[in-house]
Amino acid sequence: MGRDKSMIDVHGMPQWKYSLEILSEFCENTWISLRPNHILKDVPEDQIIIDQYENMGPIAGILSAFEFDKETAWLTLACDLPLVDEQLLEQLIFARNQDKIATAFWENTKDFPEPLICIWEPKAFHLISEKVSSGIKSPGKILIDCDANFIEPLSSKALLNLNYPEDLEIVREIINR
Repeated sequence: MGRDKSMIDVHGMPQWKYSLEILSEFCENTWISLRPNHILKDVPEDQIIIDQYENMGPIAGILSAFEFDKETAWLTLACDLPLVDEQLLEQLIFARNQDKIATAFWENTKDFPEPLICIWEPKAFHLISEKVSSGIKSPGKILIDCDANFIEPLSSKALLNLNYPEDLEIVREIINR
């Protein structure tokens, strides 16, 4: 995108705030994972988990969450998924299988699952740590290599990432319809 995705305003607020608000409807507690040098204004300090791992991308946030609390299942939501709504989160939570490492969306038209709107079970921590130690840092590859529960999203549009400026225009068109 060429800019901080967490600050993009799609819903009348920055994406980080939208993500926290929508998750707070389903989770007792919510946190934001931040790189050590990343600063977000107006984020309550007690809702921040600083990444404990450097130069690892999103898996650093997942591992850092488990370092914060290894006994908790973590519902992760990337800040670049602005079309995630209550219905999609309900679908994910309803489909959760605690016997698996994780529950995630995987569209049958894609080569990869969506690992950043996912429920990672507590037992995932050791598996993720092992994969990272062996050089695998992609949450999607980790999901593929483990015993995960994959579900088809009710709406493929809900999983649209903001990776390019054009994606933001597409999202705004969808919202305005």
